[in-house]
Amino acid sequence: MEKKIKGIKKAVGDYNRWDGQARIYHDRSTGDTWTRTYPAGNKSWNEYRDPDIIEVHAKNSRSREKISMKELKEHIEDSDRSFGTPRTGRCRIRAESPIKDRMDAAKATKAEASAEKAKIKAKQRDVLTEIQRQKGATHGIGFWRRRGRA
Repeated sequence: MEKKIKGIKKAVGDYNRWDGQARIYHDRSTGDTWTRTYPAGNKSWNEYRDPDIIEVHAKNSRSREKISMKELKEHIEDSDRSFGTPRTGRCRIRAESPIKDRMDAAKATKAEASAEKAKIKAKQRDVLTEIQRQKGATHGIGFWRRRGRA
C-alpha cells in the first residue's frame, strides 16, 4: 500500500516561485511535504531532530532551478525506499544523485591537485638542493643531505 504524499502541489509552487534559497522537506510518518524559504541566503537552514523528517530537495540563492511535481514525488519515493540507510550531514544524498556525482568529482579533483602540488614542492626542493650542492654550500638543505641527516 502506497502512502499518500500531502502538500506536494503547494511545496512545488512555493519552491518554484522563490528566487532565493529554498529546501523541500518531507515527513515520512505523516506524509506531509513542505517548502522552507530562506531570505538570509545559503547560511540558513533548519535541522529537524525527528528522523522521519528529511530534506528531499534544495537550491541555493543563485539557482533559478525549478522542479515538477513528478520529479519531487520521485525524490520522495526514492528516499522512502532507502529509509534506514545512514545519513550524511543534515540530509541523505541519493547514490545516483547528480549532486553526489559533482561532490565525488570535486573530491577527485582536489586529491589530484594535492598530489600535483606535492610533486611540484618535491621538484622545487630537489632543484634547490642541486643549486646549493653546485655552489658548495656548507649549510642548508644540501649540506645536511650530503651528510645523511636530512
